[in-house]
Amino acid sequence: MKRRKIAISMLLVFALTIMASMTSFAFTNKEFSFSFTTSGTQEGYTEPNQKTDLEEKAYVTTTGGTVSTSAPVYFAVFRTNYYASSQTLFKYTTSNNVRMTIDYYSTPVLNDWYQLCCETMGYTVSVQGRWCP
Repeated sequence: MKRRKIAISMLLVFALTIMASMTSFAFTNKEFSFSFTTSGTQEGYTEPNQKTDLEEKAYVTTTGGTVSTSAPVYFAVFRTNYYASSQTLFKYTTSNNVRMTIDYYSTPVLNDWYQLCCETMGYTVSVQGRWCP
């Protein structure tokens, strides 16, 4: 009986630890909405969003718009106030409802501000979605 109580207590502590770590993970990897309509050689940038982890990846999910094989859209991440060079390569998509992973060149600066850049290479395109720096 005593061993059973100890085992149940240990399982309860383990479960609470897992739940607490999942909750903190949800807060540190916040997603931000974006919506771009670009034409010609125009670029679009999101508002600055804070990077709250050191993961060398950004995530972009397109959820709507006019993206197609004849009008692709390109994404890259720029560190706010450092527009001269991106922090990632440009990655493109030709469809909606796509989740992309974009790799950073190096470890990002914790709690610094980053922006998602959208470029269409001359096409008129609208695109909406979410991203996590």
